[in-house]
Amino acid sequence: GAPGGEEEGKILVAVQMYMDPKLSYIPTSLINFVIRTVLYLMWVMLLRVAEGIRDGKMPHHKTAIAAKRDTLYDWVESRVGAMLHRLFTTVEAAGAPGAAGG
Repeated sequence: GAPGGEEEGKILVAVQMYMDPKLSYIPTSLINFVIRTVLYLMWVMLLRVAEGIRDGKMPHHKTAIAAKRDTLYDWVESRVGAMLHRLFTTVEAAGAPGAAGG
């Protein structure tokens, strides 16, 4: 979206996984449907909690997060930042002229 628009500050998350649950007696289409439905509902519930915290409707959650900021959330942010840096450094190197695959 345009800067300052409704889409600013949002991120699109796409997850793709390949797995074999070894349940040959259940049709793959049914497994896929159940997984998609469950993951979607879990994401919606998580998003509602996050929005509630952001909007000040869940002060107990906000307090709990603040209490764990140093021991958990800062560590998670650091790890995610390191993984993204590594990912984008690898992608940039692969696309650079003269680099392997570039």
